[in-house]
Amino acid sequence: MILPSIAPFSNSQTGPPGSGGGGGSSKRFTIVEIQGDYTIGNEIGEDLDPGEEPTPVIIAKPEEVRTSVANEIVDGVLYTFAYAGSNQRTSTKAGGSVQIEVCYKRYRVGQVITAIQMANETGVPDADWLEIKPTRLWARKYQQV
Repeated sequence: MILPSIAPFSNSQTGPPGSGGGGGSSKRFTIVEIQGDYTIGNEIGEDLDPGEEPTPVIIAKPEEVRTSVANEIVDGVLYTFAYAGSNQRTSTKAGGSVQIEVCYKRYRVGQVITAIQMANETGVPDADWLEIKPTRLWARKYQQV
């Protein structure tokens, strides 16, 4: 059996496979502000003149953890979401069951993230960068009784 070779992802590629080619190289940023669908970050290693401030960059969050997602159908069941900030939401299943979910890994000011340039393809106005690391998801919040 012959296996196809897969080229490793590198910073010189124009984005992930199937991205439409609108991407650019990846860069690392430090989060300085957190909003519902995006973060604002400063590029790590940006060349600055003495006394010059870093240029803030708008970085779209992955679609799965954006707070503009009001509902979702999973396996034919409707779930509705109500957000309490960028790191917590209430998920209500059609029929009444409710659970509190948290974003893991949670967003924090000062956290380092990696993003790729996507030139008008992120789905977030004014955000030309899309966060790709760390991986984030919503998980049921553990509540000790």
